Amino acid sequence: MNNADIRKLIVKILFALLSGWLLFLVGLAGVYTRQLTHPACPPDALEHPGYTLVQVSVSPKLALPGWWRAPQNGAVILLLGGSGSNAASILPTADLLAQEGYGILTLASRNCAGQPVTLGYREAEDVQAMLTFARSQPGVDWVGALGFSAGGAAVLRAAAREPGLQAVIAEGQYSNLRHEVINDPARPLSLQWQFHRAVLFTL
Repeated sequence: MNNADIRKLIVKILFALLSGWLLFLVGLAGVYTRQLTHPACPPDALEHPGYTLVQVSVSPKLALPGWWRAPQNGAVILLLGGSGSNAASILPTADLLAQEGYGILTLASRNCAGQPVTLGYREAEDVQAMLTFARSQPGVDWVGALGFSAGGAAVLRAAAREPGLQAVIAEGQYSNLRHEVINDPARPLSLQWQFHRAVLFTL
């Protein structure tokens, strides 16, 4: 075997090792990303005093369960929890608002209907569907929204499209998803650094 053949063999080995490492890294990130976008749906409450369990139609193929409470002051607050939350996850906040006469509409995360969650991206459509539902109810003159984490990102995105949302409170949401995924103190090219960028790619 001459020097040229040896160099070719080394290049092939290095290419195979690099390809194998990239496949392993992307596969591992893919497993993590699937867990992130397909969380288990926690059990929901069967009843809650003063609230009615409803179905909010987001599209012809997607309806999500939620809790509805009619307003006493003409104002309704749409409430969205974090990624993977159920319709009851934000009811403690709802109860505080209801004490002041606000109407309430909560909504379960998409995973509770067998759909992947998108950390606020498609969930903005859920907020728009909630707004449509709330405005169709009697005695509703004003609608605001409150979201936590991915729910906060969703209400911000929905508010950019829907002037009918007259107030927005967003808590704990990210400002930029790319920055959220790769913003870490890891050394460049370290395992953590590579893994976060593989997660960004698969997400």
